[in-house]
Amino acid sequence: MSDIRIDEAKKKINSLVKSEFGHSPLLETKDPRLCRLLPVWLPAIRTVAEPKVILTIRHPQEVASSLNRRNGIPKERAYLLWLLHTLEAEHVSREFGRAVVHFRDLVNDGLSVIAAIANDLDIDLSLDPRRKAEINGFLEPDLMRFKTKDVAADSLFERLSLDVYQLFLNQDINTLISDFDTYSARAHMLTEIVAPWAIKNRQLETKLERLQQDARSRTFMSALKRLMGLSRKSLQSRHRAPNPRSPRGQ
Repeated sequence: MSDIRIDEAKKKINSLVKSEFGHSPLLETKDPRLCRLLPVWLPAIRTVAEPKVILTIRHPQEVASSLNRRNGIPKERAYLLWLLHTLEAEHVSREFGRAVVHFRDLVNDGLSVIAAIANDLDIDLSLDPRRKAEINGFLEPDLMRFKTKDVAADSLFERLSLDVYQLFLNQDINTLISDFDTYSARAHMLTEIVAPWAIKNRQLETKLERLQQDARSRTFMSALKRLMGLSRKSLQSRHRAPNPRSPRGQ
């Protein structure tokens, strides 16, 4: 993205934040892309509030299974995406007060997680009984449609993802900055190596999807033509059938 477009985006974000949240005692924004776009959002957020960060971490095997089922993304690519985005989120949030939330804990005991966030970030997240009931009604274990079976990693990106996930299980991730930097360097180096292959592979996947779509379309059109032909023959047959009420011989 060019500097001009970045400046334009910052102005729009600044106007949005001030108009929507300028008088709010506490504002919250959630967007998975913030792991990359936080530097663009920060100037606007700082005009109305002190930024604090909640890092929501989900087990990489669960994420890979979800992306594979929902979007058809190969698991190896899904592990790489998890690795890059999670490490970027950790890196860009270092200068702020931050709390780590594990998705598994959130859906199993959301109120305890909220209390821990309030304590870690020193913010008031007091909830009345009605709000607590709403949260308990929404957050439930069934939201975890994919659950890890703690099986051993069988690929490079999966193994690296599990290693990084273990770092986030630490009580204070701020003591592990050098470890995160080491894994980040490895991830970006591997990305440069596999990127050309990944691009070519994606091109082939797209071409295959188009061929399959064309094949389905041809099959559908062929079936439609066959159905129309049968319908036409049926109508012609009915038209030619003798009238049972007509006298014979006429």
